[in-house]
Order: sequence, then C-alpha cells, then structure tokens
Amino acid sequence: DAYHRVGGRYTPGTDTWTAMSDTNAPSARAGSSAAFANGYLVVWGGTEAEDEWSYLNTGGRYNPTNNTWIATSLANVPQRRAGATATVIGADIIIFGGTTTNLQTGTNVVYGPYSDFGRQDLANGARYNPFANTWTAIADAPSGRQRHTASWSGTYVLVWGGTAWYYNAPLFGGD
Repeated sequence: DAYHRVGGRYTPGTDTWTAMSDTNAPSARAGSSAAFANGYLVVWGGTEAEDEWSYLNTGGRYNPTNNTWIATSLANVPQRRAGATATVIGADIIIFGGTTTNLQTGTNVVYGPYSDFGRQDLANGARYNPFANTWTAIADAPSGRQRHTASWSGTYVLVWGGTAWYYNAPLFGGD
C-alpha cells in the first residue's frame, strides 16, 4: 500500500490544482480525520504508514494563505485513534470516536470483553481550537464507534451510524 504525505488545493473557479507544501506536514498516514476551521485545515490521528496497528495522536494545521504546516499541540491531546470524525463547530473542531489498539504502550483505554485483536472503539473525543492550538476533553458518549458521520446543527453535534469491531454491540442504545 502507498501512503501519501502530500496534498493539493483545488480552485473551482479556474478548475485548477496547486500542490500543497509538505514542509512540516504530518507523517504519511491512513484513517486520519480532517476539518477546516478558524483559517486552518487540521489533519489529525490515523495509522502509521508502515504499521496499520500503530495509531497516532499527532497531526498538523495547514494555513492555505501562506501554504505552511504547523504541528498540532500534544498538551491534553486525545488518545491515539483512526476512523474518527472531525466536525467544525464555530471556530473549533470536535474529534470524536474512532478505534485504537492496546498493542501499543501509552494508551489509557479500558478494554472490554468485545476487544478484537486488541482493537477498541472509542466513545470519547476532544474539542480543538486551531488558532490557539489547544485541546479540551469532551464528555464520553454512551458507546464507541468508528467510520460514522457527524455534523454540527448549530446546537448539537449529530452522530449517525458507524461500525463496531464486534457484532451485536449497541450503538447509542440501538443495534
């Protein structure tokens, strides 16, 4: 598999693409989350290019105005994960859910009876402010999930669907 560490900027008015800088860009990864808020594209989490079992809790902030990357803060950063959603709420981004593994050191996940090969779906997340480069934990949801959708209504972050690594696991009280 080829993992990419490069990106592009598409301009619909001229139907053209321009390469994004890769100086200080996040490492090559898959399953990362991304959203644009407060003047920055934030790319965060995912799995290492060389090791799909190596989950990340790092990322970068891309400024399209000056074509530069700056690393996201590691202070109060949520635990490593892939398959989370990133949803913009005003000037901040909510990162929620995803999956992680206990095959790495340094995780603080409690693994239940449904863990599959050490993987665990997450019911937690954080609020990230790209301008201030700060993380704040958010309340845990009733159940963990990955590959779900989420959107901001102006009042609520609405989460829908997703998958679990185990079967017959309730997602927010339903199947």
